[in-house]
Amino acid sequence: MSDIQWLTREDVGLILPNRWSNIRPSTTEIYFHHSGTADPSMPKSVEASKQQWRSIQRDHLSRLILDKDGKPTYWADGTVRKWADIAYNIGLGYRCVMDGRGLGPQGGGTGWPWDQWSISICVLGNTTIEQITPDLEETAVFALKEIRRYFGNDLVIKGDRDVNNTNCPGDNAYAAKQRWWDLSGSTPSPQVPTPTPPEEDEDMGAPLYKIRSDDPYEAWLVRWDNGKLSHLSPIENASPTYSALPTYIEDNREEYKRLVVESGTTWRPTK
Repeated sequence: MSDIQWLTREDVGLILPNRWSNIRPSTTEIYFHHSGTADPSMPKSVEASKQQWRSIQRDHLSRLILDKDGKPTYWADGTVRKWADIAYNIGLGYRCVMDGRGLGPQGGGTGWPWDQWSISICVLGNTTIEQITPDLEETAVFALKEIRRYFGNDLVIKGDRDVNNTNCPGDNAYAAKQRWWDLSGSTPSPQVPTPTPPEEDEDMGAPLYKIRSDDPYEAWLVRWDNGKLSHLSPIENASPTYSALPTYIEDNREEYKRLVVESGTTWRPTK
């Protein structure tokens, strides 16, 4: 398994989301999905995996949020509401695990209310018509070992079809999912590097916090210094490089003073 890679959003080339996702309140389940194209599409290389993952993100970013009657919904400013980002937390490609929304943020792959307490994992390919390869099995076990490392050994493993009217994640992945989980507990966890917080310096010496708004899709890493917000970064970006303060925050500073501020240094969960 030593050659399996865990790829960040930047590694894959994902673009910025429509909205950043909030940190998931709890984690008790994992739901498996597959990309489920009509033709066989299981990637045969890391580059092909990255290309498919980027394509899935572009598709999801374009999808509208509809009401119960199937009509588009709108934000207060009149703009149409779209999906926040690629729906899945992570994807399984050819000998690579790819960050989507990431392990910590709330996903959108399984639907309400299950996304509030579960991780969505997407297998690239159609596992109703494609068999589980040794490479896919090793990649799935590698990913699940890392999930055990952060969330423990008591997660319940399910498929999208267990809660939705769908064949997802395909018959073969559905049959394999519990075996993958059991195998992931049989050997020590892989030591995938944990992102580290930025070093303190003269320009960034104020405490680092996670900050959330009432909008469940918004979450940021911020510096809170003498009652002022500074150095904002999306919660999924664990890089020491911080973006400039968004214009929206500057124009709505009083609103953001009412945000809930929660201590933390990185989006990755701790036990």
